[in-house]
Amino acid sequence: MRGTTKNMMRTSAVPGIQTRYRGSDREIIKNTTKDWKNISKRLEELTNIVAELVKRVSALEQVTSVLAEALVTRYVYEDIARETPFRSERTLKKFRNARSDELNINLMIESD
Repeated sequence: MRGTTKNMMRTSAVPGIQTRYRGSDREIIKNTTKDWKNISKRLEELTNIVAELVKRVSALEQVTSVLAEALVTRYVYEDIARETPFRSERTLKKFRNARSDELNINLMIESD
């Protein structure tokens, strides 16, 4: 029968909302539409949160790689500085982030 009130009960689809609906098909559809709007808003909020977290993780990855590169460069330089006196050489200049023959060079050491 159309237009009659049915005793239908439904739990909300949105987590945390514990309401039950009773009433006609129109009321149930209206309440379901509200649920979907709430779900859509929450999904948009979560999407924004995930996008912000991706940005933060990318920044952390970049900082970590820069620190690792600097640390490795330091260790390589220390090893070379220890080796050069045994070869009767000395370090004249040390360059970081040099460019030579269209190549990017992280560490360049000039010795005699």
